[in-house]
Amino acid sequence: MVAVVGTAARDPAVDSLKRMRAYKSIRPSLKMNNLNIKIKPQKDYECLSSCLKAVFDYYKKGIDLEEIIQFISDNSYKLYDWEFKAGRLAIKLGLNAMIYTNVTQIFDPSWHALNRDQLLNKLKKELSYSKSRQKIIEKEPDQKFFIYPNKIISQRITDEIKEAINFLVAGGKFNFEPISTHLIEKIINNKIPIITSFNPVLLHRLKRVYNNKPNDIRGLTWGHVIIIAGYDKNNFIIKDPDGEFYRNKLTYKVNKDLMLESILRYNGQLIVIKKR
Repeated sequence: MVAVVGTAARDPAVDSLKRMRAYKSIRPSLKMNNLNIKIKPQKDYECLSSCLKAVFDYYKKGIDLEEIIQFISDNSYKLYDWEFKAGRLAIKLGLNAMIYTNVTQIFDPSWHALNRDQLLNKLKKELSYSKSRQKIIEKEPDQKFFIYPNKIISQRITDEIKEAINFLVAGGKFNFEPISTHLIEKIINNKIPIITSFNPVLLHRLKRVYNNKPNDIRGLTWGHVIIIAGYDKNNFIIKDPDGEFYRNKLTYKVNKDLMLESILRYNGQLIVIKKR
């Protein structure tokens, strides 16, 4: 009988133990994809404020919810201006803020490669034009159907451009990189939560609403704000301040592709706040 040096009979029990140890060594890295974000139920129409509070708590920034509401929600349309104010508040608290945006109503797609000063200059020119357009529109009678902004929308766009400028001047950054599941995962891998606006009707397959009642014929959609706090193979992990309405819980999972579609079809933005 010839002995083969360096070989030994395999012990199934030993192999099983090795596999168990290897699995346990992997588990901590999987947990890294689920950030420790604690969300609380929102006040009416204050989803962004509640999300901001949760993110500020995550970074151990002591600020009351009422202070957040006062800063971002007073005199706000609660659309894009709301989000720009949120970024500015983060900067005020000593954090960095970047907004990934695809909002072509404010940012022309050709601006994607501009540096900060060039972008600021473009926004200032756009603000000047928006103010002059607003004066013209205000002289005209309101139109039931229109191909350009009416009085209310015109004022809103002007104010949103102002807040985009304020955000930049405060030290915020805009990023025009395409919003994708890969981008979201990359940010979360760096232990950074993402606040995003999206279309909840599309995400949760709800009926649109007319006069505060579900109506799939006459209804309109609305927007909502949540935190993307993690992911697994097929889903994003959501922290939703109004989750008890949508899913009967504040934390739930949604399909990655459906979440992405709900952001993009709403012209939603990603608010990325991190430590300096």
